[in-house]
Amino acid sequence: MFGELISFIGVLKSTALDLRGRKLGIERSATISTLLETYFYLKDAADEGELLVVDAQPNPVEVIGSLNAIEAKERLARWDYALRRQTFRLMRVSEKIFSQEFMSVVAPELEEKLHDVLGSKFNRATSLHGIGAALFFRGWSNGTDEEKARYVSIMAGEEEDLLHMDKIHAEITALREAMEAYRLV
Repeated sequence: MFGELISFIGVLKSTALDLRGRKLGIERSATISTLLETYFYLKDAADEGELLVVDAQPNPVEVIGSLNAIEAKERLARWDYALRRQTFRLMRVSEKIFSQEFMSVVAPELEEKLHDVLGSKFNRATSLHGIGAALFFRGWSNGTDEEKARYVSIMAGEEEDLLHMDKIHAEITALREAMEAYRLV
């Protein structure tokens, strides 16, 4: 998720720069408001996502398996609550960006880049769309504790249970740098 968000922030930054000169008055204010709201959803997703992977490292399934039943239930409940917020954030970001009709008229090339970065259900499982869809459908499942723990790895964009923390930390650092550059636009 973190690596995919870096690309997304880059496209949002170029969108903000491009739209800055194209819109006037109320439309510009509404666009800026949407871009700021999107920034804060992404910032919250990055912050809580980082806390979640740190809590679940190096392997969420093994972490849950090492706890007694009560501790495992409490930890899974905490992770579940965080994953629900992550699902909501990814869905809101998608809605915010793709509900902007002006994007397809004013900057169709940027809209296409956003679609590419967010991914689609036909792209790899670790696209933002794939992660968001997996997290959404997770809420309909009553899987085992191990299956529930695997969603932390899915949220992090991992295809297996093991969280590659060096890679994740590098992605988070790059994401924070991209978000700071976006914030300054």
